[in-house]
Amino acid sequence: MEHTLGVEICHSLNGRGEKNIHGIHVDGYCEETKTVFEFYGCFFYGCEVCFNRDDINPVSKIPMWALLKKTKERAAKIRYPGFNLKEMWEHDFLRMKRNDVSLKEFCSQLEIVERMDLRDTFYGGRTNATRLFYKGETKYIDFTSLYPYVNKYCSYPAGHPEIGPVISVTCQNISEL
Repeated sequence: MEHTLGVEICHSLNGRGEKNIHGIHVDGYCEETKTVFEFYGCFFYGCEVCFNRDDINPVSKIPMWALLKKTKERAAKIRYPGFNLKEMWEHDFLRMKRNDVSLKEFCSQLEIVERMDLRDTFYGGRTNATRLFYKGETKYIDFTSLYPYVNKYCSYPAGHPEIGPVISVTCQNISEL
């Protein structure tokens, strides 16, 4: 759409971020024309062309007619505050892609960058066992056990420190500086 219409569309994969309209994350948004772009996957949005209305979606366990009703309510909520809405169903896009040579060529030249999978960040670095057995000596000092020993056998200063005449003689008064 961005290529065809010649406008800049904000969406989650182009670095400009998703637009949130009245609590709804939309697929694309053009600030200049206040146009919202929504792509409906037939399976998840309850397409009445591709599925029987009484079929149950195996993923969400919701009938297709209820998914379609939710989709229409969502579209009405987006349109209500004065936004333009351009909707495209998956089956329409696939048909356009089959029939339109320029669209087919454009799609084949696209470099789709997948989102980072955070699970992949746990790999790499020095996380494997490079040496399973090493013969050597280790020294260990138990500081935690020293604390009870010091409490039992050593003396601590008690009370407030006494400031003697030596300090008052060697230190100058700050107000005289």
